[in-house]
Amino acid sequence: MFWVKQLIKPFAVPPGCFVFLLLILGAVLWIRRQRRLGGVAAALGAAMWILSLPILSGALMVNLESGLSFPENPSGDVIVVLCAGGVPDAPDLDGRGRPTEGTIVRLATAARLYRTHPAPIVLSGGKPLYPGASEAELAARFLEELGIPPFAIRKEERSRDTWENAMHTARLCRSRGWDRPLLVTHGYHMKRAESAFRKQGFSVTAVPVSLHAAQVTHRSWTEWLPGDFRELSNALHELLGRVYYRWAYGAEA
Repeated sequence: MFWVKQLIKPFAVPPGCFVFLLLILGAVLWIRRQRRLGGVAAALGAAMWILSLPILSGALMVNLESGLSFPENPSGDVIVVLCAGGVPDAPDLDGRGRPTEGTIVRLATAARLYRTHPAPIVLSGGKPLYPGASEAELAARFLEELGIPPFAIRKEERSRDTWENAMHTARLCRSRGWDRPLLVTHGYHMKRAESAFRKQGFSVTAVPVSLHAAQVTHRSWTEWLPGDFRELSNALHELLGRVYYRWAYGAEA
């Protein structure tokens, strides 16, 4: 029964349900001799299926992360975390508002770094799309609940994107005399973030989060079933971001 559920589930929710409907529609039209329309419907369903495959998005992510690895003995005088969003109105244990899941993964890595390499933690993130608490404020509350002392946390609350993360964080670090940042962000985002910091005159030590396995030795047949577009969307967003940063700022990722 478990394997039956694994087979049915991807076709019961988007985009798998749309893949299923398009393939069925294509077959029906083909049988009714409307073969051109049937072919179009089937081709759309097949394209949607291929684009949603975890194998495809995983390969794109591995390419974006090429050359990155977790440093064996990271050393620096400040830990910089680039926030990845917040939900200021969401109910949470400490009241209202929480970091997004992407930010939480980065905060967990920063907390682990702090345990072994105590250094001030700079949380960089404003409130680009909503009123209320900034991304840095929500992240700071979360870190404090993980046991990081408030005196070790600094908030940079003006930035709205990666370029502004680098610009405002660089100013804060210079004002404090910090010049060896440990930069914490997702692996697929790291090269663009590094390039933005280089443009601000900072050389960072990359501490990439959630790196994908370059080689997967054991694959499951379920990876050939429709997935979702979340990881593909992140990969395409990053690719477009690199192109834009190269054009707008001359930043090579």
